[in-house]
Amino acid sequence: MNKTRIEWCDASLNPIKGLCPMDCKDNQGNSYCYARRMYQRFHWNYEIRLDDSVLYGLPKEPMRIFVGSTMELFGNWVKMDWFSYIAQSLVLQPQHTYIFLTKRPQVLGAYYPYIKEFWVGASATNQIQYLEAIKGLAWADAKIKFISFEPLLNNCYVSAMDLQRANIRQVIIGQQTPSSAITFPDILWVKNIVDEADKAGCAVFIKNNMKDLMFTEGIKYKALDWALDNQGRLRQEFPK
Repeated sequence: MNKTRIEWCDASLNPIKGLCPMDCKDNQGNSYCYARRMYQRFHWNYEIRLDDSVLYGLPKEPMRIFVGSTMELFGNWVKMDWFSYIAQSLVLQPQHTYIFLTKRPQVLGAYYPYIKEFWVGASATNQIQYLEAIKGLAWADAKIKFISFEPLLNNCYVSAMDLQRANIRQVIIGQQTPSSAITFPDILWVKNIVDEADKAGCAVFIKNNMKDLMFTEGIKYKALDWALDNQGRLRQEFPK
């Protein structure tokens, strides 16, 4: 287990090692996957394999743990026996909150009952992926369900009705990294997601890499109360 700078968790855990076959690309077709860059830079072993040693000896104090930060765990390159073993090992250490995130929400229904004790989210960078996330998560039996709009590459026409229908409890919004003015999403795209999430009663988590966008572009729209908490910081809420 490793400490992480991902704000919505305390640590990451990667029981499946190897180079993930899924390469995330932006609107220009350029890869933005940090895990692939690390494997290529440090010449790590590309073979996909189970490393069960990381599943034992977790801390006693409760933590939010992102499981599979460098690998798409819901791909057919991860044997179902491996996934089952991982799930059963984590359930035996219930003091933690285990968070899974996938770019393949259409297959989540096949993972019942393994994911029912965990938080499970789907990534959505554009409208097509958003609709796939809603459909896939609607069929998923998980403890908490969320959508991660990171990186937000295109406008997603989110609706409160969709979020409620799929029982989405949190939305996470972030931009492509490394961050720059070029990677900023339109602030109105962000506002639409937040407005609809509020209508649906979802927790809203705006990542720190959105701060420059919020406090520069946001000036044009005067009021930023929809994006800030009562202390003037970016909203970074968790489901209750």
